[in-house]
Amino acid sequence: MKVIDLVYLATDDKDLNSQIGDICRSKKILVNRLDDHRDSSFINMATRRKKYRGQDVLLAVSCFGENPSLTRDLCEKLDEEFLEDR
Repeated sequence: MKVIDLVYLATDDKDLNSQIGDICRSKKILVNRLDDHRDSSFINMATRRKKYRGQDVLLAVSCFGENPSLTRDLCEKLDEEFLEDR
């Protein structure tokens, strides 16, 4: 028997995504609907891990799936502005 821990729903059919999401939740499987973050168990974030003033820092940014390129750009900008070694 296969064990599934998480599912990404990325079809172009909102009803199908909803049905599969319901099944996943009933089986305690984490689900990320790319078409509706409000119906997701988790979201993905752009991250940067660096040392800053001798400390490990994790910078994480999310636009809740609405604009992945903006998320990436913001993370890069914040990294450059605040975490670049000086």
